[in-house]
Amino acid sequence: MNRVMLSGLSLLADTGEQSCVPCEFDPEWMITYPSTLIWVDEIIITPNIKNAIMSGYGLQKKHPSVHEYCKMFMDLAIESNIVKMVDPKHSFTSTFFDGVDRIVNSDINAILRNNLGIELDKGAPNGMIIDDLHYCYPRINAFYRSLALAKEWDANILMNRQWEVYLNRLAKTKELNSIEQVKALQHIFSINIPEPRLNLESDCKTCKKESTCRNDNEKTIKTLLSYRDYDEVHEMKRQFQKTKTALLKSESRLDAASLIREFKGSAERLQKQIYGIFPKVRRFSNVITGVGALSV
Repeated sequence: MNRVMLSGLSLLADTGEQSCVPCEFDPEWMITYPSTLIWVDEIIITPNIKNAIMSGYGLQKKHPSVHEYCKMFMDLAIESNIVKMVDPKHSFTSTFFDGVDRIVNSDINAILRNNLGIELDKGAPNGMIIDDLHYCYPRINAFYRSLALAKEWDANILMNRQWEVYLNRLAKTKELNSIEQVKALQHIFSINIPEPRLNLESDCKTCKKESTCRNDNEKTIKTLLSYRDYDEVHEMKRQFQKTKTALLKSESRLDAASLIREFKGSAERLQKQIYGIFPKVRRFSNVITGVGALSV
């Protein structure tokens, strides 16, 4: 089953803890890879991750159109029965916290001890900078808690480049395999059923096309959701699982490039069918209008 979990500092709020940015979540995948809705079987979210998405917090002020889009995106995913709400409180025992804390401290010490291409970030608690990406202890701890919950719930985490860089420094094979699997799925589906153009201007208040853009975005997401019912899409998912299983028999470490190459070699006929079903789909790369890098 293609089950994914959303993570972020909002997860700390599920424990009753206060964090420096208690509302943080990562909306990047909703914008860059909305076709995730086609291949994912289940999206797991916690109550506070959902609250962060729906209320917007920092996004509402910095990128109001993105907030409206993310809220609409999640509403439609919930209506389509893709989203599963799970309260992690039953998992949050002292044993859980102690175990996560030990791993976090051990890994941070390993990165610092081996000087794995990092520099200290004096502006953050126990902060470090890797490849110009900033990390602090609360963010790292929340990420590791997400990893532990994802393992318990048999799910992959939708991660951005920040955590891929971090895990690569530690050469964590299992976690990196999870990332590579998601990256390969995102690539395969975005190539065969290309990512749509989204209208996400940074400031909609003075734009006369605000309602038009909102309606266009909603229509786009509904169209992607309708693709889930195609037999060819189900076959693509089954073929991908076969490809992954076959590769794992010979390789302990997966990489997206190998998964994509093997999939293409075994699913040429299927890909032609997909192209025949969607001949009028404009095949362009991810294009986001008016939105650069987002930070919440």
